[in-house]
Amino acid sequence: MPTSTAGNPDFDKIIHPNARAFLAAFAKTGNVTVAARVARVKRQNHYNWLESVDGYREAFEAAREMAGDLLEEAARKRAVDGYLVPIYQRGKHVGNERHYSDSLLTVLLKGAKPDKYKERVENQHKGRVEYAHSLDGDLDALSVEEERALRDIARKLAAEGPEGGAPVA
Repeated sequence: MPTSTAGNPDFDKIIHPNARAFLAAFAKTGNVTVAARVARVKRQNHYNWLESVDGYREAFEAAREMAGDLLEEAARKRAVDGYLVPIYQRGKHVGNERHYSDSLLTVLLKGAKPDKYKERVENQHKGRVEYAHSLDGDLDALSVEEERALRDIARKLAAEGPEGGAPVA
């Protein structure tokens, strides 16, 4: 996982030093406002470069990917390696306790193995479903035999009711 913009073909195309500085900062922070502050440029410059500088949009997407990789690594560390929480007694630091993030672990598992860890939802409907068959519309286009057959089918369906159950009132 490269964390530097140097030597990356998407970034090498960008000649403007301020744009390169912004992209490098964005790759580390994932935040346009913070990256603009670090690069000492106006936020609006980024949006202007997206529209006017050849290759900037591709370089920005590469920077976004790099920022996402950093976030993913931080999430993995908190989920798997854990993080230390200080323990105090009577205002004095007496030690640390390692905590782990089960929710981050869940998100990482869903991303790594979506088929195995995807949300499974089963919808069941309890109760009665009513429906009515209607022959509304222009039946003039049907032949006499087709119209008779269609009416017979509708009568049978109405007599059987939904799913072969009780007739619809």
